[in-house]
Amino acid sequence: AVGMATSIPPHNLREVADALTRYASDPENCTLEDLLEVMPAPDFPTAGIIVQQRGGFKEMYRTGKGGVNLRGAATVEKVGGGKNGTVRDAVVITSIPYQTNK
Repeated sequence: AVGMATSIPPHNLREVADALTRYASDPENCTLEDLLEVMPAPDFPTAGIIVQQRGGFKEMYRTGKGGVNLRGAATVEKVGGGKNGTVRDAVVITSIPYQTNK
């Protein structure tokens, strides 16, 4: 058996289905812009923040080459209840880039 690997980023299944429906309804006149209306970008399960230049996905979908840059997000919250009741700041990570080890 031959193993295969891919680096295609994950997409929202409903958006993919909508894009396929749009394409199937008029394949001769369906443009990339039409597809990007319903499937604008990859959808990552860990909710990382996509950092991309304007128009970057259009070029990536048009050529089949490119990359997606992600970053995590965090907030600072006040926490208390220690032995002496002091209040401290805690960094709470709310999302991490896709495929980052936790």
